[in-house]
Amino acid sequence: VIGSEDKLKKMALVDRLTGLYNRHFMIDKLDTYKKNADKKDWLAMIDIDNFKKINDKYGHNCGDYVLVHLGQILTEICEGCNVSRWGGEEFLVMCEGNGTDMQLMETLRKHVAEEKFEYEGQNIPVTITIGVAGYQSNRTIDAWIQEADGKLYEGKNSGKNKVVY
Repeated sequence: VIGSEDKLKKMALVDRLTGLYNRHFMIDKLDTYKKNADKKDWLAMIDIDNFKKINDKYGHNCGDYVLVHLGQILTEICEGCNVSRWGGEEFLVMCEGNGTDMQLMETLRKHVAEEKFEYEGQNIPVTITIGVAGYQSNRTIDAWIQEADGKLYEGKNSGKNKVVY
């Protein structure tokens, strides 16, 4: 019985396609977040640029491949951070760090842009835009997510394939 309970819990908290944590897990994680004025933690909202065009041009199976492959890259580069598929082609990364390691997101952006995403013999160009928000003890978790999301859209609206802090 314990095995099936664990399996159900995993199904509820893990994205089936990518194997990453899902939005429910991340919301639970953030809801139990311990506020502390000294924290240097940050959130990054990540979106695949022109994802609809990838799906339209190469098909949804290719889109799924891109999501899975990006998930693997996120897990490798953001080691030690909480990485989740937020929804669709959006990912949310929460890193408990010293604040200076936000440069990690620029490393991630460059890596994705240079990565060979190859599907059925075709090279798929993939870039990401990232909005990063540092932790502030005087605001809500929702406001923290909103700031990262707002910075993401600032990057989307100003040319894509960039990190906005």
